[in-house]
Amino acid sequence: MHPILSATPDTDDVIVVKKEARSTPFAGEVDPKRESIRMKGADVFTYAVAVLEKTLGDLSARCGDQPIDKIVPHQANEKIIDFVIRTMKFQREQFFVNIANYANTSSASIPIALCDAWESGWLNAGDRVALVGFGSGLTSGGAVIDWTIPAK
Repeated sequence: MHPILSATPDTDDVIVVKKEARSTPFAGEVDPKRESIRMKGADVFTYAVAVLEKTLGDLSARCGDQPIDKIVPHQANEKIIDFVIRTMKFQREQFFVNIANYANTSSASIPIALCDAWESGWLNAGDRVALVGFGSGLTSGGAVIDWTIPAK
């Protein structure tokens, strides 16, 4: 419920994935200068904090009198998550964080975190859960779900 998607134009230089064009994986050596991921870390941090705070605020407003119980964020960087918890005055227990187990798994981080949260007993049937994330592009999104699967 309540999905939110956004993109920030003119940010194509903040996270750049350069890929050398090849017709076959056996084309020979790859020049690391021509095939790499470059990121402006401070800009990404600032963007991530801003969009996570905005998305969580917007999702909370859309939920009205039915508050969000738990939050599963994109597991990009624990410092980003901790900053959002502090600035928005959330309780740490409201956030599921498993980045130490897998590192940043990109677009798979929220589904992996949901699975771990359920398997660990952190999620219970009836929990209202916000899913929030961001990525290259720069893009962001969020949604609220009502968790219906009984605890393991």
